[in-house]
Amino acid sequence: MVIDNLKNAPYYYGCHPKIDLILRYLKSDRKGLVQAPTGPQALPPELTEAGISMKIVEFDTVEGTRRWESHPVHSFVYYMLEGSERTGYGDISQMGDGVKTEGKDQILYPNGDGDRIRFPQGHFLILFPQDAHMSKLADGVPAKAKKCSFKFQR
Repeated sequence: MVIDNLKNAPYYYGCHPKIDLILRYLKSDRKGLVQAPTGPQALPPELTEAGISMKIVEFDTVEGTRRWESHPVHSFVYYMLEGSERTGYGDISQMGDGVKTEGKDQILYPNGDGDRIRFPQGHFLILFPQDAHMSKLADGVPAKAKKCSFKFQR
């Protein structure tokens, strides 16, 4: 897992070709994304040809906990457009067995616990298959938040 402010994105250029495309896209169009409606979004050809999809989600953060999940097949880059959340993070090798769904969007729901990390507006978060996460947790009191979610296979 990686979390950083988008202004630091150039430090990550070159670490992975798809992450590079996503971060460069965010740097060039983040103001337009704030205005975009929720749901799946059209992306430039270089991103779609690389197998990257993106959707914008708007949600209310919640107090307490939610279900842990990880994605054995996909990696994600999230960008917090508005508001903030706490995101749970744990290495799945340190968590107990869980339930795995099948199909193209495989999800593993591991048992265990991890840390809670603040994910504020203007920051990006990169999650790989080994990263269990629990999103949409309140950063203090429950509030509205909006983020974009990029999905790709390594």
